[in-house]
Amino acid sequence: MISAFALLALSTVSTGGAPASAAGPFSIAVVEDFGDTGAHSSLALNAEGFPVIAYVSYTGVALMLAACSDRACADPPTVNVVDADGPVGAYASLELDGSGFPVIAYYDPLNGDLKLARCSDTTCTAAPTIVALDAGDTRVGAYASLELNSADVPVISYYDEDEDDLKLMKCSDLVCSAPAITSLDTNGDVGTFTSLALNSDDFPVISYAAFDPSPAQVKVAICMDTACVDSTDTGIASPANPVTSTSLVLRNGSPVVSYSTSDGVRVVSCADAMCNSEIVDTVIETGDGGYTSLALGPSGFPAVSYGSNQTLRIAVCNDATCGTTTQPNRTLTTVDSGPADRWSSLAFDDAGNPFISYYAETEGNLQLAYLRETTSTIWEYAGAPATQAPQPDEPDPAGESPTAAAAKLGWPTNLALDVSGNLYFTDRYNHTVRMVSADGETVTTVAGQPGLPCPVATDACGDGEAATSAFLRSPWGIAVDGGTPANVYVSDYGDHRIRMIDAGSGIITTIAGTGDAGYNGDDIPATEAELHHPSGLAVDVDGSILVADRGNHRVRRISTGINLADVGVASPPVAFITTFLGTGTAGEAVPSCSTLGATECTLNQPTDIEVRRGTSDFRTQPPGTDFFIADRANDAVLVTRDGGADGIIADTIEDRGIGVRGPSSPFDQPVSLAYDAVHQELFIADSNHLVVRRYSLVTFDLTVLAGNGEGKLGTSPYVTPGAGPTSPLATALNFPIGVAFRPTGGQARGSLFVTSVYENQIRRIALAPPPPPPPPP
Repeated sequence: MISAFALLALSTVSTGGAPASAAGPFSIAVVEDFGDTGAHSSLALNAEGFPVIAYVSYTGVALMLAACSDRACADPPTVNVVDADGPVGAYASLELDGSGFPVIAYYDPLNGDLKLARCSDTTCTAAPTIVALDAGDTRVGAYASLELNSADVPVISYYDEDEDDLKLMKCSDLVCSAPAITSLDTNGDVGTFTSLALNSDDFPVISYAAFDPSPAQVKVAICMDTACVDSTDTGIASPANPVTSTSLVLRNGSPVVSYSTSDGVRVVSCADAMCNSEIVDTVIETGDGGYTSLALGPSGFPAVSYGSNQTLRIAVCNDATCGTTTQPNRTLTTVDSGPADRWSSLAFDDAGNPFISYYAETEGNLQLAYLRETTSTIWEYAGAPATQAPQPDEPDPAGESPTAAAAKLGWPTNLALDVSGNLYFTDRYNHTVRMVSADGETVTTVAGQPGLPCPVATDACGDGEAATSAFLRSPWGIAVDGGTPANVYVSDYGDHRIRMIDAGSGIITTIAGTGDAGYNGDDIPATEAELHHPSGLAVDVDGSILVADRGNHRVRRISTGINLADVGVASPPVAFITTFLGTGTAGEAVPSCSTLGATECTLNQPTDIEVRRGTSDFRTQPPGTDFFIADRANDAVLVTRDGGADGIIADTIEDRGIGVRGPSSPFDQPVSLAYDAVHQELFIADSNHLVVRRYSLVTFDLTVLAGNGEGKLGTSPYVTPGAGPTSPLATALNFPIGVAFRPTGGQARGSLFVTSVYENQIRRIALAPPPPPPPPP
């Protein structure tokens, strides 16, 4: 029988706060150091990316909560006692609910109970609601693992020491007043070291250790319903020595489990949700393995913090399975040389920075390790690397909903992100619009039939039907509005149309263009207006759509006088089209466009527009809206201030310090733009230079963010960076065309997505956060 945890019965309550230090690449903060404290830590990050940690104070014989006021917990955190009816708090498992309030499942060894504490504020300053659960037995609740389902209702896996069984509790409400309890595995001494995750249907999946009957195993219980009334369990590893921890995550719905023994630390990856097919058991490190904590890193691949010979380490896997059974593929980093190998808890923020809370045994205190990236990194995000030039009209053989890494793309061209983090892109040679899910796992088709272009440009090409039944021809630009879900706007480049996919119905309609290439005037209904190879799109603040009408050397506006995001129907009211910028004649601009009206400044194949909303001009202008235009064949990026009906140009780029037109321009066919409103930076896909540039609207510096200039323009061999992470400046980009910026909450920096067209890939650049502010004088 496995003995449960026993706390030392001491009596003092702790208080927190201590300075930070550094160890290797990690910054180390002492979160609390009053007495012997920090065991059984469980870490979560709040909406600002600040750590919140539940843990045990041996000195105070209490369950504690520390809420940090900054990312590195450098300032003293708010520390509160959650439960002092001690000794109490072992196997603490922390989650934050939708309001950011902590919820903690834990074991009370004195009374032999599983307990749940629910806080009523973000720091648990007010007395929490505490309930004892499954009180019928005398030793129940060790190795607790908590998840909150989609309704914020607790679900807990745990060990019943009296029965030597694995159990699951599904609560019926937020405070678990009437839980449903299920014994999942009763075959011998099973159920220690549980780790729980919920799949997309809120069905529980649990990893745990089984010691009897022999041989010892790491097992996974997979539930077929939310309360686990129907379940199956399977052994996924049979180590030679007893298991000392397990930790579980779901990757694309399939279990991935880290576990430790006295022989080392390993990661087991299942190839399917039921662990029925291939199972890869990979060695992370040999030696005396300590507690493990598993999370998905910024690439979507597993990462695990663990103890190894009393040293705290982190392994970041470079592929989905951390290599093979015989050949590991991971990067190892020492976090703390220890002794510090117990009770670590790992989490990543949205920028991909790892945080680890842990118990520093020698000092007897709670510590937090934080790796703040000071340089950006680039990762493969979607698309199997190309081995030959992309071919038109060649559909993805993986079919619908392949994994993002396996999807076969054909000239991924332009990008847009909705408010939920889903990444839409035009898959030009597949004649489709596709979407990478916000978790980066799957690719689905949103519009078009893969490999089948619209037969005749002047036909309706499926208007009024489901978007996935319609036809597109070489779609280029894409934009989304702010709805949830979002309406999607597509420039159907080869059909000379702008089309909208309605968020509610999924129906596609033409909102501008006739299918004929040309120009037949302005101030007419948009569906009667001719376009010529429309390219980039943007949604303005009033809901109107801006179009880079490339072949007509204009930027056009499709306007209805209402917010198209509020229409919610497949056929919006009649929209009219006007010229926003350009004369319609290709040519170089006069020395300065700043003195000319919008329709007097010449463009040459404009390909994209980006909107900078509601801010003061970065030089002299009052609050308003700036529009940036990628003027491709003029090798320029323009900025204009929308000053009213005349749309007067504010400045050309030479006045902004970005560069000049023509041979002395720093650009060679800039084709796509993205804007970071928080840090006031414009990202530019400089396609023929094979780089992505960054322009600061604060310092007016123009720098190269990604690309070493050594990519290929349609020739082989193709240069690929590997799964990452690598330096963006050391990475070849093979004809970057599309860029899109995804911000993150709090102080995190965000991600820039880039299409590398001749590799048929989308890359993600995890942007380094800005430097911290200087200390006060």
